[in-house]
Amino acid sequence: MSTRQKRAYDEIAGNLDVLDLVADRMGMLGNINMNGNKITSVGNPSSSGDVATKAYVDTTYSSFHFLTPVRVASTINIVNPLTTLVNGYDNIDTVLLATGDRVLLKNQTDAAENGIYVVNDPAPATKIELVESNVVFANEGALNKDSGFLCTSVSPMTIQRFATVAPILSAFDTKIEITGEPVAGELLVAVDNVEKLTINATTTKITQGNSYLQLDDAESELTPSTMEMRLDSAQKMTISGTTTNIIQGDTSIAVYDPSSATPSTVTVNVDNAAKIECSSTTSVIESFDTKFIAYDEGSAAYTSKLSGDVDGTERLAITKTAANTLSTKLGMGNNSLQLLDANAGSNQLIYRGGGVNGFVDPVTGTGAADCRLSMSYDTTVIGQNNSYFKVADGGVGTASIRVDGLDKFTSTATLTRIKQGAAATTYIDLFDDASNPTMITTLANANKVEVSKNTTKLRQNTAVTPTDIEVFDDNVGTPYVKIRISTAEVLTVEAASVNVHSHKIVNVSDPVANQDAVTLAYFNANLSGTSDERVKDGIEYETREIQDSAIEKFKKLKLCEFSYKWEDKDRRQLGFVAQDLDQLNIRNSVVTDTYKSHICKTGLCSKESCPEHVHSIYIKRVRNDSLVPLLVSVINSLLSDVEKLKSKL
Repeated sequence: MSTRQKRAYDEIAGNLDVLDLVADRMGMLGNINMNGNKITSVGNPSSSGDVATKAYVDTTYSSFHFLTPVRVASTINIVNPLTTLVNGYDNIDTVLLATGDRVLLKNQTDAAENGIYVVNDPAPATKIELVESNVVFANEGALNKDSGFLCTSVSPMTIQRFATVAPILSAFDTKIEITGEPVAGELLVAVDNVEKLTINATTTKITQGNSYLQLDDAESELTPSTMEMRLDSAQKMTISGTTTNIIQGDTSIAVYDPSSATPSTVTVNVDNAAKIECSSTTSVIESFDTKFIAYDEGSAAYTSKLSGDVDGTERLAITKTAANTLSTKLGMGNNSLQLLDANAGSNQLIYRGGGVNGFVDPVTGTGAADCRLSMSYDTTVIGQNNSYFKVADGGVGTASIRVDGLDKFTSTATLTRIKQGAAATTYIDLFDDASNPTMITTLANANKVEVSKNTTKLRQNTAVTPTDIEVFDDNVGTPYVKIRISTAEVLTVEAASVNVHSHKIVNVSDPVANQDAVTLAYFNANLSGTSDERVKDGIEYETREIQDSAIEKFKKLKLCEFSYKWEDKDRRQLGFVAQDLDQLNIRNSVVTDTYKSHICKTGLCSKESCPEHVHSIYIKRVRNDSLVPLLVSVINSLLSDVEKLKSKL
């Protein structure tokens, strides 16, 4: 650059700050405001980026012939245009055609079909031939609205958009350039001669080094639309009309949807091994031999299934069949827990264990060799080998226990039976019908114990000739205890009496307390007295003093007549009153009971049941045998006096 050129550059750059000087080339770094001035002495353009002069423009466009605008211009090939372009046709740049519309076709496969068509109703349409330099504008359309089109050739018929090449901005090695039509045009952005952005009718690509994002759309069923993303030349994501794939090394997520009868799928791979697989019928989550599967095929076998496998063995299975039978199964080795719902009253829960030692219900025949627990809507069975516990309620509830194949326990709403023995002839029955509850113990088919609401019986032998003990108390009548031997009553015990029915009471011990029963031997021994000299000590024979004391006490004896309160009043007796003898101090003549007797207005009574009970006392009793020595002493004294009188006569 000369000194004069350098000075001119500095003056302009100081004012505009838009120029750059590199190797004798002056480039623009920004816009230049001409302030109404002209750029003159410009040469004719030779490339698309050159400035055009007024003379070049006037000469080029002075021969154009502008036609009446059309309503819409085509973007694709129209098959059989004469018969296709009719009232209501809507496949030309999104415009719905009407009768009389003018349509420009410029994308025909057969160039001879390009031209202007007038829509008629009925078909065919009317074609208007074009000549070179004909120009027509389109009034409507998504892509071609307000666009102008020029006929550049009639053989073949070629129609192009105005300004097919239009440079936008260029600065050194950086430029933005738009080329062509909306359908076949292209937008290019390059920085330092490296393509950064490319956009055309089918592709958009953003590039940075070895990384880019690219979108392709051929608007064709044969060539699917796609989007691809690469980072450092490695593919990271691809998207098409049917598939989306996200990739990182050997790990990827793929989503596939063909929008057809072929099932859609989603796949997740880690280190080239499938981890998640999902389709319209199946979902699988897996790691090596462990997986979780959800399946829905709508087949005759089952409509839905959800399962979990661990180390290649199914541990969980949930299914639903076409018959609407539902099943949930949890498994571990040979053990499993299964829930069944047939939606028809046969719902079940089954536990199977170890493959052995299960049970089979002898009534229904259900169960299996490895069944440990079975539950249905009306039955629950817990089993081991030939033993089980069963509870059922099909309107009438029952419970039963079986051990080694033998019934041991059964229970219903009114009857409970406990059994023992292979023949099941020994059992206990508990019966309650809300009015007369009973309990019966049966041994070898013979009733041994019977307990009802008011009665308890202990029985031996048959019911025809039983030997039993019966206890009765209904809180209304007289309670009793009866003992029968071969149907004959031998003992009846009531509150106020004991009846042995003329039978003997044998093997009775000698009495200790006053209320104890006495034996015949005890009675005889005590009635006659024990007089053996060898059992007596301190013997003193009767003296006159003893006789005088006896006579004095005898004189004071009060003999009386009376009747007992509990006996007939006319049954009079002679005797003594214990309290009178107490005052005479006659040895052993009065004894007092060690237990209380209950007294009412009529005599002895039962304190608990007698409403007229007055009080309880210790009764005094007279031992008449103790008066015999007193009488002997008095008689001896009288005999002595008689002998004295005889001697004086």
